[in-house]
Amino acid sequence: MGAAAAVTTRPLAAYWWPVALLELKDTLRLTSEQETRVRALLEAMFAEARPRAARLAEAEARLQRIFAENGAEAGTVRTAVAAAEHARAELRLAHVLTHLRTHDVLTEDQRQLYHRLRWGRAAHQ
Repeated sequence: MGAAAAVTTRPLAAYWWPVALLELKDTLRLTSEQETRVRALLEAMFAEARPRAARLAEAEARLQRIFAENGAEAGTVRTAVAAAEHARAELRLAHVLTHLRTHDVLTEDQRQLYHRLRWGRAAHQ
């Protein structure tokens, strides 16, 4: 499952993803300051995620090479899988923490409206 697909699962998607906020900026009545902050969060996430994605790709490639070169032994595979999963977790954190950082950008009314637009009902208080 890709990082974006994983983050769109229901409870997490209730949090405020910057791309969706920008798409809904008029409906949510984002101020220019809020829009600037949301764009900054999105760009910061991309800047943080790109090198992490590259590390994940390299870790996965290392794992594939172990098998391709007939060097698969339990210890080597464990180490390679652990490295890949660590890289995957770091990439996911870059993405998921961005959801949390958007909380303080919005007013409570905007958060509730976003939730209603996204899920058809208000968020639990």
